[in-house]
Amino acid sequence: MKSLEWKDSYSVGVKALDEQHQKLVSHLNTIYQVFDDPNQKEKLGVLLSELDEYAQVHFKSEEDLFAKHRYHSLEQHAMEHRLYEQKISNFRARFDSSDQKLTVDMLEFLADWLTGHILGSDQEYRRYLNNCGVF
Repeated sequence: MKSLEWKDSYSVGVKALDEQHQKLVSHLNTIYQVFDDPNQKEKLGVLLSELDEYAQVHFKSEEDLFAKHRYHSLEQHAMEHRLYEQKISNFRARFDSSDQKLTVDMLEFLADWLTGHILGSDQEYRRYLNNCGVF
């Protein structure tokens, strides 16, 4: 699988959140490296769990920051996070089936969701948080 490269366009203008986004990209790239080795299914499962756990930490960080600064789209943004969690939960429930297509679909979803979310709704809070003095 092809790895993701962090781009300056992914920056949301908030250092802590940018660092978390970079760590999510790094986690995903580690998964891509392991994915190509058919003997690493167990390790792949562990890495997927770690990615999911770190995503939860990141979502909480964003949502806490939004609540603190009364971000007007908090509920909508949190709903996107819940949809991600639901999709990953469904993938994880089917992971043990050894369905190679499922794993490819899951990795494509993770990459598409991460970059799409960062370039989409995450960019929407940039100006708001920066105007609140959050950088």
